Amino acid sequence: MLSEFATDPFGEDFQFLEVSSPGVERPLRFPWQFPKHQGRRLRCELLDHSTVEGILYEVTAEGIQLQQARTVRWIPFAELLHAYVLPQW
Repeated sequence: MLSEFATDPFGEDFQFLEVSSPGVERPLRFPWQFPKHQGRRLRCELLDHSTVEGILYEVTAEGIQLQQARTVRWIPFAELLHAYVLPQW
């Protein structure tokens, strides 16, 4: 509600403002995005067009480690096209 001293910058036609955050469909592209997702399941698309899934185990300046079944796979950032956080539902 606007006070009597404020003016409405959007005019009378403006009824609501929707604000949203980036969804799970947005890929992780930069190394600084990965640490907060440690422990989550990722789907990674690599430069050779293969796809790898696993739990994000470790993040370094050079790449990531994914826990897959009984192995840990090292993926350098130079080989990573996109990584998607998979929802846990």
